[in-house]
Amino acid sequence: MARAFFMVVVDKTATTVTIALGNPHDIVGVDTVHTRTNLDILTVQADRDDILRAIEHVYGQQIDVDQSIQDIVTVQEEERENPVAETVLQLEADETPVIQLVNLILHQAMGAGASDIHIEPRGKTVSVRIRIDGMMKEIQPPPKNLFHAVVSRIKIIGHMDIAERRIPQDGRARISIRGHRIDLRISTLPTVFGESVGIRLLDKDNLTTDVENLGLNDIHRDFFMDAIARPFSMVYVTGPTGSGKTTTLYSALQHLNTPERKIVTVEDPVEYEVTGINQVHVHGISACLSPVPSGPFYGRTRM
Repeated sequence: MARAFFMVVVDKTATTVTIALGNPHDIVGVDTVHTRTNLDILTVQADRDDILRAIEHVYGQQIDVDQSIQDIVTVQEEERENPVAETVLQLEADETPVIQLVNLILHQAMGAGASDIHIEPRGKTVSVRIRIDGMMKEIQPPPKNLFHAVVSRIKIIGHMDIAERRIPQDGRARISIRGHRIDLRISTLPTVFGESVGIRLLDKDNLTTDVENLGLNDIHRDFFMDAIARPFSMVYVTGPTGSGKTTTLYSALQHLNTPERKIVTVEDPVEYEVTGINQVHVHGISACLSPVPSGPFYGRTRM
């Protein structure tokens, strides 16, 4: 909260808390502190650099949110043909504090090496969890009163309809964090408390494309290499989220990706774009597929 709203606590009594802000008229920030502390709020104005130094001193390494906003630039993959009309939610989603909150969540998840972000309403509270090595870990959630605006901001990034909150939606985006490109796969799911948001973070630079680096022992690696080399075969990869299914499959594709082979994939969804391979995105692999003249068939679906 301190970093998101550029504020620092300078005094506290039994009934009041005094905070220093660069903008003492920041109603959203003041209201957030009041909601979280249930105390009366007194505000004083302070220099921005002094606030950042105080945050660094109190909470540790400094995060310059303005720089984060510049570093995280949404790459427009395609212009929306029918942009959503400006609603109250869109106006709230475009507010700087909301942008800062979303950017900080992305920064924190990427810095921790997370594969997923899950933002879920819990009645009167909000839960934000990140998945690291297959295990979920809670991080600081946004205030409940900003939840819908945060969800709308994420939908805007993913080119999704912010006015539709009754059906699941899927979106995708490509962002740049300090020059490092990250693909996002975003999904929303209506629940009794509101929309649950899942974000898959796909860092192509960290994708292991060498089968030798998958961590298989000699016996399993030889068995795997023999299976993918056969002209007709099926390799079934299963496991929980974060166990390495995608890495294993894309490593196999990269190993087989040579000019002498034509490779077609059927994926739900296409998570990494691989040069030289014909990748087909489908919504559920359920159709009958024509036989491929030669070579194994590669299909993947999220289950």
